[in-house]
Amino acid sequence: MAPARVPYVFPEPGTDAVADAIRTRRKGTLVDLDGVLLNNRSLAEGWNTFGAALRDNNSLPVDMRELLILRVGALNNATYEWSVSSLQHESVGRSAGLSTEQLREIRLTPAFLGTLTPRSCLTPAQSAAMLFPTS
Repeated sequence: MAPARVPYVFPEPGTDAVADAIRTRRKGTLVDLDGVLLNNRSLAEGWNTFGAALRDNNSLPVDMRELLILRVGALNNATYEWSVSSLQHESVGRSAGLSTEQLREIRLTPAFLGTLTPRSCLTPAQSAAMLFPTS
């Protein structure tokens, strides 16, 4: 990954309530994105609240949530979401049951197709979700 355009801010545990709240949600760690956002405490706090709602406080099955996150990341060329780091979404999708074939289709299907190929390896619900961000 390229270095951040702003300095990373990683406060020591116990010295910053916002950083500690992020660490709690992330089970003890901060990632580079957090280090960038912590340049602005309000932004970091809002992002952490949004992240908690998106990842932890919704009714979507985990595989569907990760499919949507990864699809939006693919459509926006956000390679960060596809990082092999254990904290990024490709590995979370794998642990939620998405296969390598499904992940490949999520990442490489062109935008605005309107329909997926009949040979899709995605379930009907996953296929519908794939089309949602572009419809």
